[in-house]
Amino acid sequence: MNDIAVFGSSSSAGKSTITMLLLNILKQHNINALPFKAQNFSNNSTVADDNTEIAFAQYFQAKSVNLKTSRYLNPLLIKSGKNSHLHIIENGNFFGELSPIEYYNTIDTFKKTVENSYIRLKQEGIVVSEGAGSPTELNFLDRDLANTFIALNFKPKIVFVADIERGGVFASIFGTKELLKKIGLEISGVIINKFRGDIKLFNDGIKIIEKEFNIPIFGVLPYLELNVGFEDNLNTNNYIQHKKPIIKAGVYNFRYMSNYYDIEPLILDRNVEVSFFNNLNQADLFDVVVLPGSRQTVLDLLLIKKQDYKILKKTKIIALCGGYQMLFENIYDSIESDIKHTKGLGLIKGNVRFEPNKILKRSKYKIGSFEVNGFEMHYGKTDKLYFEDENIFGTFVHEALYNDDLRTCLLKKINPQYSPYNYKKAYKKHLAQFVENAKMNFYVDKLFKLL
Repeated sequence: MNDIAVFGSSSSAGKSTITMLLLNILKQHNINALPFKAQNFSNNSTVADDNTEIAFAQYFQAKSVNLKTSRYLNPLLIKSGKNSHLHIIENGNFFGELSPIEYYNTIDTFKKTVENSYIRLKQEGIVVSEGAGSPTELNFLDRDLANTFIALNFKPKIVFVADIERGGVFASIFGTKELLKKIGLEISGVIINKFRGDIKLFNDGIKIIEKEFNIPIFGVLPYLELNVGFEDNLNTNNYIQHKKPIIKAGVYNFRYMSNYYDIEPLILDRNVEVSFFNNLNQADLFDVVVLPGSRQTVLDLLLIKKQDYKILKKTKIIALCGGYQMLFENIYDSIESDIKHTKGLGLIKGNVRFEPNKILKRSKYKIGSFEVNGFEMHYGKTDKLYFEDENIFGTFVHEALYNDDLRTCLLKKINPQYSPYNYKKAYKKHLAQFVENAKMNFYVDKLFKLL
């Protein structure tokens, strides 16, 4: 059977979500398929089941179809490094930091890593490979690992995702088709994504694309609510809440915010309204302030200290990983930044020291009286896995809020009227509803002709 490559008209066109959708459709028809992204630029990462670090998008895609995760799903992960360098994760572990020029000048050295991962996954089933940005950046074609390198070397069928919300959908489809043709590639099908309004209004558009462009349409997908699986901070603006909240949670929007999947249990919770903010003067508008992860803990700490951060002393706080580390008295860091020492927010006694060996571990943790499944992914070290007092709960453990009992305990301290819910059950229902709603406007028979 043919593999599939999911390319898009631009970043945030919906490639990650469409990849997840295709995996679910294939699974429903008893076809083994695995997600893959050769190179992902994202600060939103996680620990795979083999205790390596990969992009969250590929982890999310795999878990949506109950697959084990590993470094092979995302062999190259590029995060923001210090001094405008790229922090490179190869095969799930830290490779080094390079300037963008150095990285692209040596990119051929990473091609074997990508090839080996793809071949390894191919042994298990169909590979559904997610591209990056646009596949026709002409000045980067020879260095485009996620798009043209995969397409030319492994010959998958290309499904093109066109974001109609941004406009210019016909130009993006036709232009991409013609530019790909020049390098020996062709689009096998198009998915129109994020359509708002009556889809019947696009009937003539379907005819134009299929008859004049000679490309089949696989679906015209409406703009659908999906409050899980955020790939990057652009997507954090896309969630939808239908709530009568009794708790208002404000998530501080760090410049280098990362790993915001930790707050998905709050976004899905009908009793909690989630808002992002970056002005500490607004902190008293919320019942609880969430300090999420940060890819550049010290730099984000320095930015927050330019404001009147003492307001946090009077605020209920949930702090996770990077946000948790900021609460200590001192941070000593020669790993993520060149600022070897800075004063923390001073809300927790003790120091944080960054050490070269990054902790990457999935495990079961004891947090208070609760057994919590989660993972650690950090350079900073203290003697406190978690901290809790009357106003603060902080921990290194990602996915801690996925635990219903722990989360309920924390939210009841904020408002005793809070009513708990089952996060895993709500998550599965929400994801299943999205898949089924999307399938209503997806031509599954055309997809299977592609295979």
